[in-house]
Amino acid sequence: MELPIETIDDVLPYIREGSGIIVSTRPDHTVIDYVFSTEETFDSAMALQCRGLKFDADGRIIGRPFHKFFNIGEREDPHQIDWSQPHRVTDKLDGSMVHAALLNGELVFMTRMGVTEQSRQAQQLASDGELRFCRERLAAGQTPIFEYTGPDNRVVVAYEEPQLTLLAVRDMVSGRYLAHDELVSLGMERALSVVETFDSIDDIKRFMATARDREGAEGFVIAFDDGHRLKLKADGYVLRHRALASVHLEKNVLA
Repeated sequence: MELPIETIDDVLPYIREGSGIIVSTRPDHTVIDYVFSTEETFDSAMALQCRGLKFDADGRIIGRPFHKFFNIGEREDPHQIDWSQPHRVTDKLDGSMVHAALLNGELVFMTRMGVTEQSRQAQQLASDGELRFCRERLAAGQTPIFEYTGPDNRVVVAYEEPQLTLLAVRDMVSGRYLAHDELVSLGMERALSVVETFDSIDDIKRFMATARDREGAEGFVIAFDDGHRLKLKADGYVLRHRALASVHLEKNVLA
């Protein structure tokens, strides 16, 4: 999903009032993210990028996490996708996406909406090697993206130990994702935990049936070499997640 972004002015013309995408201005940086979505929210290639973009006080891009991508079948018929195109299937972890950024010269971890309690916990957990890796990637103009999982950051899936798992590295200006083989190689060099990969898909019907029956995990992400991504969540995970979300409303508790 390559689309050049150098400054906030490259993005602002594509943001429509009421679209669900907001521009949140902080004292020393700006976040562009979506807070709700409709069928029209992601109506352009640039709108798809508005998922936690970060800019410094001068408007220069300092963080570019994942673009918005969808569930298999949500926007395109899975049987019409060319599954012979190079792709990787990776584990979809159930925690908080965090990424590193340089803010006023200081290394910080952020979630989509900026510095949060989850991102602070993730940064405290990071080893010296992980922090050094982040500084190296940022110096190269890239955003390192991790998943923060653990017993104190549980969504649905239980993880016994807190951990940072490297999901991707993305060029901030071009939007290009580092090839997975390069990601694995960097992970081995730096002793980082890299997201688990599985066999590529040759039978989409069989894959979807197997994935939906998966237990003890959120699901899978399919990452094509050209940057296109899709996701598929297990039925058991979706059911439990909906139940947890529903009990926050008193009227839903009995159901």
